[in-house]
Formats: sequence, C-alpha cells, structure tokens
Amino acid sequence: MLAWSRASTLLLATVAVVAGFTVWSFRRPAPGKPAASTPARISADSGGFTHLQSLADYRISTLTYLAHEYAHFHGERLPPADKWEEALRPYAAKHKKNMAELVLSPLEPKPRRFAMNKALSNRRVRVPQDITSDEYSHLILFFESTRTNSNASDNITSIPSSGDRTCISVLGGGANWFYGSGQESFPGMEASALAAAIERSHQIEQAITARQQRRLQ
Repeated sequence: MLAWSRASTLLLATVAVVAGFTVWSFRRPAPGKPAASTPARISADSGGFTHLQSLADYRISTLTYLAHEYAHFHGERLPPADKWEEALRPYAAKHKKNMAELVLSPLEPKPRRFAMNKALSNRRVRVPQDITSDEYSHLILFFESTRTNSNASDNITSIPSSGDRTCISVLGGGANWFYGSGQESFPGMEASALAAAIERSHQIEQAITARQQRRLQ
C-alpha cells in the first residue's frame, strides 16, 4: 500500500509539472510562431486578463513576424509606416490570418489598436550591417496605441498611460508587457521602466541613422 501511495504521488506530481509547462507555453507563444488559435474569453476572475493577454501576445507577435516576412522580400526594409497595414495584408492572407483583427488590441479599455514605430518606416535593418544583435532585441517595432485610425503610427507617443497594462513588440520578436508600475511582467527579462525602454529604442534609432549617414559621406 505504501509503495502504491508513493507511486501515485509521483504520478500526480509529474502530471502537474507537465500541465504547468503546457499553460506557460500557451501564454507565451514563440516569437514569429503564434499559436494556431487563442481563446479570447473574458471572465470576472483574475484569469480573465490572462486570456486577453495571450490574445494580445498572439496578435502583436504575428504582426512582427509579418513585418519580417515583408522585409525579406523588400531588401531587408520594413514597411512604410503610413501604409503598413496594406503592406502586411498580403502576407497575413498568405498565412490565413485576418489583418482586420490582428491590428486591434483586445485589452481594456477599448478601443485600442496596435501602431508601428514611425521612426522605423521603410528602415533597412540588416544584422550586423545596419543594426547590432543587441540593438535588434531592444528596438520597438509595434506597440499598443490609443489611436483608432488605420495604419496608426507615431514615435511611440500614443502608447497608453502608465496606469494601464500595455504591451510592445521588439524587432527581435515577442511581446514585452508593462503594468502601471512600468515593470515588465515576465521573468527572465531585464526589468526596466516603460519610459526607459522607449528611450532605449529612440537611442538605437539615432545610432542607426548616424551610422547610415557616415556611410554616405
């Protein structure tokens, strides 16, 4: 009986670990490889935001992936900021994704859209010729915005206020989350204030521009 009890305990522990890993994987889709489908259920309990967060992860990560695919076929240049939705739409259709849904943020309060960093409009982003691998992982490409127009873009000025939960995606792929305190929510990432992350991105933009200007001299 004791042996059976120990075996049962071990089995239950193993199942719990596997289940926990599955949930973690579901909440954090791999950059560039969004989950096939993500439920958008909204509930009154603390898990309600988890589902919305997962859907937001999926959408902003997919947009980042599509921007990379666009760049691959356009001389490693990102789409123009004034018509980035139209530029990515053929690639979304290719992967059977609904562009009209991808650009909308599911987070509250609504309405919110995802916007493109205007400073990266038609920007060439080859590694290491134009940008270092470290810069690549800190340069903000898409972000949640309070703008409601199509092809929303600016210099990351319409991002929701610090009192809200908000997300950004970096050129390297994947979503980074910030809460009212400005701290990133996921472990394993360097905890930094949202303002500092935006400032870091602007510094990288300036560095890229300076390097490209020097090459033209």
